Amino acid sequence: MGHTAHPAVGSTLTIGNAWDINNNGLILGAGRYDDGPGGLPDGERNFILDASSLMVPEPSGLAVLALAGSALLRRQQRGSRRK
Repeated sequence: MGHTAHPAVGSTLTIGNAWDINNNGLILGAGRYDDGPGGLPDGERNFILDASSLMVPEPSGLAVLALAGSALLRRQQRGSRRK
């Protein structure tokens, strides 16, 4: 069974560089890590952050088209009422 590392209470990571993000929302980079009291020595560390829960899906082309069509219909209805 694999080992899973959990950050220590009071630890901080200051992101310095991010190199890549993939389609699953995983961000690769490096930063300054402070492990907190009694932890590992402070220093530069590589990281993988999971930002998948922060991702906002792009609107699909059909949804954008539907919104534009709805706005156009409302505009035409307002114009016909004024006549």
